Formats: sequence, structure tokens, C-alpha cells
Amino acid sequence: AKAVEVSCSGRQRSAMAYQMLAAALWATCIPTVVVAHPELPTPLIIDTDMSTDVDDVVAICMANELTRRGEANLIGIVHDTGLLEGVGAVSVINHFYGNDEIALGAFMGTFDNGSEILANGNWQSTGGVDEGQSTARTTEGPYVKNLVRDFPSPVKNYSQVPDAVSVYRNLLASQPDHSVVLASIGFLTNLENLLRSRPDEISSLSGVELVSAKVKRIVVMGGSYPNSSHLFGSVEHEWNFGGGCNWSAPVCPTTRQATAYFLEHWPADVPIVFLGFEVGVKILTGEPLVAPNSSCAAVAPEQPPNPCAAAFKDYREWNAEFWPQRPSWDPAAVLVAVRGVDPFFEVH
Repeated sequence: AKAVEVSCSGRQRSAMAYQMLAAALWATCIPTVVVAHPELPTPLIIDTDMSTDVDDVVAICMANELTRRGEANLIGIVHDTGLLEGVGAVSVINHFYGNDEIALGAFMGTFDNGSEILANGNWQSTGGVDEGQSTARTTEGPYVKNLVRDFPSPVKNYSQVPDAVSVYRNLLASQPDHSVVLASIGFLTNLENLLRSRPDEISSLSGVELVSAKVKRIVVMGGSYPNSSHLFGSVEHEWNFGGGCNWSAPVCPTTRQATAYFLEHWPADVPIVFLGFEVGVKILTGEPLVAPNSSCAAVAPEQPPNPCAAAFKDYREWNAEFWPQRPSWDPAAVLVAVRGVDPFFEVH
């Protein structure tokens, strides 16, 4: 497949951060005018591992806002780990924006289901603890259960939605040829399974054929360029390409296999845009949602509780690095999926 990698200069990072705040956060703080676009909005499907980082929340909030503005047509969101309530947290955000019609699906295997705390270095894929820390941290993350418990939504867990591959196949089959943009902001488990899928009652095309016929491009938040060996000591991978097991495991077999299968079987005629760790880590967003005495109208006392802000606040106890902001790996990928690379990034 034609693949490119995205980078940004210091000046471009500042512009990008402003654009993302305007689209994802400030749009929930002040009234905005929906601008009419001469072209049809981009049909968008997001594949997320919403759980252990809060940038997935910002990305989904931003995608809903871009849909409200008419820039995107968010037709589906699929969750790509076995976390029971992961897709429920996605449903909370969609419901907050009045978008319950967005199709939801989920990976329903045992991978990364957050049910166990394992010894450091364990190769099983259900959770773990940080080396040198006494506080246990499972892969369900700090905010998922709170969102599902504290906010209304039609979906609470994956027992209420179809499997992700069925959602992918239904949505792709219903769209015009070469029209759909995918944003992968988590593991590649669902995309591996989509590419393995065979013709069925939904479509006479295989998964590879369906992607080739219907997908315009995919933006993948994953990897670090030129390589990932420098990121986290002995850990040999960027999280989305090889993580999901114990925090200190060198690599996770499930996600390593999914990444390899995706790269080997993605159809050559569908472009891939890779947005690496080194890009999003330099774009910090989120402060208007949690800063003391914030002027953000969406979190004013008279406003209803905001799940985007609630998740951001919950995340502080989990990881205070960069607080009160957070790197924007996933929001940057979604923004590129909808608006394209120019003028914020350079392509390599």
C-alpha cells in the first residue's frame, strides 16, 4: 500500500494545537456557526481502544463536533479490545452530542479485558502493574466505568452491540466506492479481523476486497519514526503496534500479530497515513476543560455535566504527566483523517 508518515515543525505544532483546541474543546465552550461545505462531509469510521489514555476521549469528542459542523459524517465507531464497558464509554460521548445513531461495534475476545493484575513482564494480555510502583493499574483505565455509571447512554457494554467486523462490513458495503476514511487510534485487532473476513450475507466481497472498493484512505496513529527502539527503555514497541499486555512486557503477541497482519494484507491501492508517537506528544490539549476558573462555558456550573471534561479529570490520578494537558496522538490522527495533512503537517 502507498504509505506516508506525518511530521510537524515547531511553528506548525502551535497552529495545530490551536486548531485542535478550537475543534475539539473550545467548540464545546462557546457557540459556533456551522459552516456549509460545498463537498459532502467525509464518511468516517473510528477504531479506538478507549481505556488507558484520555486522548481517545478527546478524539471522539472532536469527531462528534466535526460532524456537527458538517466537516465529517461519523458513521461508526468500533472498540478494539475485550474491555466490556469500553464501547459504553463511547456511547456516553455520542449521546452527549445527540448522536446515538452512530453505529457501534466491539472486539469481544479476551484480549486486554482488564480483569486481572499480573506479575511484571507477564506475556498474557489482560493487564498489569507499573515497575517500581505499588499502585495496581489494570487495562480498564481510570475513567471508563465512571463514564458508564455517571452519564446516560443507550449502550453500556459490548453485549448490546454487534461485533466490530460486522459493523465494518455493513458500513463499508453501504457507502459509495472509495469514499470512507478510517481513523485507527488504537490496536489493529479489528482491522486484522476485517481483512481476514470472507464473503457473507452482508457482501459478496472479502474483507480485503471490501476495503479496496470502499475505503479512500486510512490514518493510523501508531509507531514512532524512524524507529520505536528509543521510546521506553527495554520496551520494543510503540503502544498501538505492540502494547496491550503488561506495562513492562517487551511486546504483546496479540497486538504484534495484528499489526503485522494489517501491514502485510492491507490492499496496495488504499493509501495509509501513519501519524507517529513523536507527532502527537508535542501537541498538548485539554486544559480549558479542567483548569481552575476556566472560561469554558461548557463546564460552567449551570451547564450539564460534560463527559469529555469528566474523563479528563479522572485521568489525572492515573497519569499526571503533562497535566493539566495531555498529548494529542489520537485527536491529531482524527483531524488528519477529516481535514487532511495540509497545512499543519509535512509528509515523509
